[in-house]
Amino acid sequence: MGTSRALPLFTGAAIAALALTTSACAPPGPEAVGGAPLQSLRLATTGVEQLSGMEASLTTTLELNDDGCVVSRDGNQDTVLAWPAGYSVQRKNGSFIVKDASGREVASSGTRVSLGGGGTSPDGHWDTHGCSGQAYWAVGAITVVQ
Repeated sequence: MGTSRALPLFTGAAIAALALTTSACAPPGPEAVGGAPLQSLRLATTGVEQLSGMEASLTTTLELNDDGCVVSRDGNQDTVLAWPAGYSVQRKNGSFIVKDASGREVASSGTRVSLGGGGTSPDGHWDTHGCSGQAYWAVGAITVVQ
């Protein structure tokens, strides 16, 4: 009787050890980099589906602030970029890209861009997705700078 009881306990322990070994050897999933969770990406959007008609220009490289929001950074000042309704941000090859409402890539991190548009402030039509900064820019025409 002692043997029949020990076998199920041994089998259960072996299965648990195998499961732990397998999960410890598995590469981290898309939700982790170096064991830490990936930062959630956010994109402030206006309530308008068109690019801003303002004609000022902001030349910048897109970055993420500490909250995961796409911003233009100048020294210690973050300018939150407000994209048209329907635009989105997603990860790509260890970086991020911004897509328009049709799913076409329009900008990416690390690429210098000139953004038409102008300085503004959030209104009741915006969805800031929790993004805040010292300034806000309504995005207009987007041009990659060579």
